[in-house]
Amino acid sequence: MQKLDWIENTYGVKFSYNNFDKPSWDSLKCDDLSETDMPRLKKYITLFYSEFSKYPPAFVAKTGLKQICFCKNLEVGRQYRAAIPDYYTETLYYDIYRGHTQNDYHADVIHHEYYHMIEQQLNGDAYYKDPDWARLNDPDFMYGSGGAAAQSVTDVGVYNHPKQGFASLYAATGLEEDKAVTFACLMVTRNHKKVMHWAQKDTILAAKIKYMKDFLGHICPAINDDFWEKIISE
Repeated sequence: MQKLDWIENTYGVKFSYNNFDKPSWDSLKCDDLSETDMPRLKKYITLFYSEFSKYPPAFVAKTGLKQICFCKNLEVGRQYRAAIPDYYTETLYYDIYRGHTQNDYHADVIHHEYYHMIEQQLNGDAYYKDPDWARLNDPDFMYGSGGAAAQSVTDVGVYNHPKQGFASLYAATGLEEDKAVTFACLMVTRNHKKVMHWAQKDTILAAKIKYMKDFLGHICPAINDDFWEKIISE
């Protein structure tokens, strides 16, 4: 699989689709991929390559990512997931089947779960309650009970700008999800265009976008205006 070879050589990230290392917690479970899963895996890799190759190598190096596992029947605490970050082994797990009929959904998931790992690596906690980000919201706004509690809610992850400052209802479930949603929106071309359009009349969302772009640019100077122009033009 040449695309994975290119990513491994470019980013120094290891890939697996069977015989996974033991995860950091027992509630994280998944199944190996077999020969019958290879056609689906190849399709997933094509999408993964197009999304992950957007990142500058220097950025990935600073986030500490070491391994990516492609699997099926991924779950944590008996709750099925499309992707899960294992912060302690610096591993991202991606289920190649969950939501497989929706390329936009999988593209979003690739970036969204990676952001949770970025937050853990650079701010010390994937659930970091960033006070500077919180101050961007209306003073009387309160986040919900977190993304895990919203997994079964219909259309919670749809990007439809349901309220000022938020690209989706899922973003309002927790500060950590708000940041991950904003990041993923900016990385996926179609969603980037949507969120930038909404931000023209939504000063809170505009402030969050600026915050996120400044944060990423501070981590890696290659994430600059030219980088975002390329995202838009793809």
